[in-house]
Amino acid sequence: MLNKFNETYQDRGTIKWMGMYLSEHTASLEAEKKKLLKVVPVKPRMSSEDIEKVIDTAILRSSLVAIQIEDKVHIIV
Repeated sequence: MLNKFNETYQDRGTIKWMGMYLSEHTASLEAEKKKLLKVVPVKPRMSSEDIEKVIDTAILRSSLVAIQIEDKVHIIV
């Protein structure tokens, strides 16, 4: 009987190994994907004094600070 079953059974391949996601999981994954794809506009360059003020204020208020790194460095000789 078992051999007959094995002869007629059609394997689903990798589909059977794919996980089942609940709607909460897919909504969470979509929200995370949107957050990662968000484009942040380039901010104007700040002076050292302005940067120090922002950091001091953030420390006093225990808040987060986002830092934008310049991607090109110009060296004048």
